[in-house]
Amino acid sequence: MGVDRCIIYLVVLLEILACSLVTATDLSDVIAINNLYGALKSPPLHGWRPSAGDPCGESWQGVICDATNTHIMSITVHGTNLGGELGDSLGAFSSLQSIDLSNNAIRGSFPAYLPVTIINLDLSCNFLSGQLPSSLASLSSLRTLTINSLGLYMFYKIYCYMTCKFSITLAMDLRS
Repeated sequence: MGVDRCIIYLVVLLEILACSLVTATDLSDVIAINNLYGALKSPPLHGWRPSAGDPCGESWQGVICDATNTHIMSITVHGTNLGGELGDSLGAFSSLQSIDLSNNAIRGSFPAYLPVTIINLDLSCNFLSGQLPSSLASLSSLRTLTINSLGLYMFYKIYCYMTCKFSITLAMDLRS
């Protein structure tokens, strides 16, 4: 009886180890996307989950990874009625270059930090408020920022006039 129990424990332990070795996505990206999922109030997105998982290996909805399936390069989940907020985890992605969360119902303030690797960011047609963070000026890879808040746009257009190396697009929300 004791040997059988030990064998069962050994099999379970080996399965756990095998699952952890199969996970290809960078741990910091997994934690960041899990936190984003929670901040967005756990919407029904295929594959997404509040903890663990393998966004690259499991083909999560709207997630595109690099050729080695180790880093999340792009998140595109527009027009899916996402709610909640963006939270503070966007800056934790290790290689994220593009975020398109446009045409949703995301509220709250603009995130204080973004990935240093970000190139394109589209948060238009949401309900973000407040000011754009000054940390945007230090994002040397950022080329396109698309927002829909006139207040955010005007504030940052003035702030960014001489220092920014990216374009800001004001997307007008024509929904009535």
